[in-house]
Amino acid sequence: MTSQAVCPDVPSFETPPSVLDFLDEGIMFLSDGKTILGVNDALCSMVGHSKTELVGKNACMLAADSVSFPALASGQSAMWNDDLWSGELELRRRDDSLFPARISVRRIGEEGVSSPRFIGIIRDISLERKRDALVGEYLSRDALTHLPNRLAFFKALDDATEGKRRRPDERLAVLLVDFERFREINKTFGYHFGDSVLKLTARRFSEILPEGCMIARVEGSLFGILVPDLDTIDLVRRIASDLHQTLEEPFSVGVRTFRVSASIGVSLYPGDGECADDLFWAADLALRKAKEGNEAFFAFFDKGMKRREATRNLLIRGMERALQRNLFRVFYQPQVRSDARKTIIGVEALIRWPVGRDDFIPPNRFIPLAEETGMIHPVGEWVLSRACEDAASWNGKGIEIPVSVNVSAFQIRNQRFGEVVRQTLRKTGLSPDMLILELTENALISAGPDATPLLSGLKELGIRLYIDDFGTGYSSLSYLQELPLDGIKVDRSFIGQMKRGSRSFSLVRAVCSLARELDLDLIAEGVETEDQEFLLENAGCPCYQGFLFSRPLPFQSLYPQLVNGTLNAGGDTSGG
Repeated sequence: MTSQAVCPDVPSFETPPSVLDFLDEGIMFLSDGKTILGVNDALCSMVGHSKTELVGKNACMLAADSVSFPALASGQSAMWNDDLWSGELELRRRDDSLFPARISVRRIGEEGVSSPRFIGIIRDISLERKRDALVGEYLSRDALTHLPNRLAFFKALDDATEGKRRRPDERLAVLLVDFERFREINKTFGYHFGDSVLKLTARRFSEILPEGCMIARVEGSLFGILVPDLDTIDLVRRIASDLHQTLEEPFSVGVRTFRVSASIGVSLYPGDGECADDLFWAADLALRKAKEGNEAFFAFFDKGMKRREATRNLLIRGMERALQRNLFRVFYQPQVRSDARKTIIGVEALIRWPVGRDDFIPPNRFIPLAEETGMIHPVGEWVLSRACEDAASWNGKGIEIPVSVNVSAFQIRNQRFGEVVRQTLRKTGLSPDMLILELTENALISAGPDATPLLSGLKELGIRLYIDDFGTGYSSLSYLQELPLDGIKVDRSFIGQMKRGSRSFSLVRAVCSLARELDLDLIAEGVETEDQEFLLENAGCPCYQGFLFSRPLPFQSLYPQLVNGTLNAGGDTSGG
């Protein structure tokens, strides 16, 4: 006795039912491309029919559409090849509901018989489809804001531009929106607060965007917006204005209230690009322009940005070559005491990038780019190494004059920086007390509390720490109290505006008094005239640095002056 039903009009398969009925896959035997010879229990469960209801019937009864098992099995389908076909089809249950199935059909028995037989193996893939849909949804959604993510944004942009290529008369817009100084929000208030701001922003943006627009969180605080079927540029301007206006409303998280600002970059299809990558790149360039400008919070892409980007890329590649070929140079600007001889008490190391016999690319052109691209780390390490090597050279000959090296905020945030400094000192043999690291107030603000352990560790080595550009930051006095500092350098902007009785003069005099009270070294930088020197002397400033005494000099020109203790004008004219 068997549990496999067989049509009485066709030969039976002598397959042990215990094998077939214990399989998870549905099994179906076919004859002459249309008649069901036998099935197992799993198939019956899938389709909701009994074996008796299936055996002897046309297999088309299970097909959801015109595609049928007989057509596939009999070789009438173009997909039939080498006695095997596999694919995915929708099947119909007894209650007329449909489900997806993965099916393999194979010819069995001898070739050339008038009535070939086939076996079909059928798997219900409904759960797989649901799982794939859930995984796809998960992979395309931002976990924090539940907006579409970068992957979904680019797919939507790809789909939109492909459709536009079929309808070239239609346009679309891409907007990239990014917060200003969002890193500082996380540093100051914590990442939980920053996450709450992002979620609230996502909600606000979603509520004000016109129907049909797509918004995604691309990364960090960067949001992408796709505006399809763009009728007029005025719509883009209105959307940008609405986005900006909604950010004017303060964010309240717990007991804290905070205001944010954002910049917006815009690109348009097809003028600014015909594919997703080009449009995103163009919008990103426009966003960068918007961040640089002071007059507007958003910018449209223009061809000039492309030229500027080309120049930017040339500078990046040039920096890479300069590092590889050791083309950078270090010049040194002496710092002098306010005595009659103008005794040299230190030198500041300044990077120079020569591009000709007497020409240099100004540091203010390539240093910000180095910070943006991450090249500031190898560039900064190169300057530190060369400066320490030169200082070790003149210190080894009995000239005990320290060298100052500028440190970027990006270097401070690098966990390796402390070890880089230690290794450089060991390699060059420079005594730690002959190295001064200069950090701007803004760099310290950007680094946040994370800088304190690093600076304390450097201080324990014997390295001295100065605040550069003192007076241009936001929290000067607090940093003087909290950080292990040895000295301050008064910013050149105060020196340039200094006149007797002026506010700048009063501020400089107050800083000089503060430095004495706190036992801090003090250097006024950017001293260019004798009048400025006179006023600084009256304010009680002990040390100076500037073109009045010496321009930055290459090592070969500096060394004789260190030996002789005299200062002769010379060096480059590219500034500090």
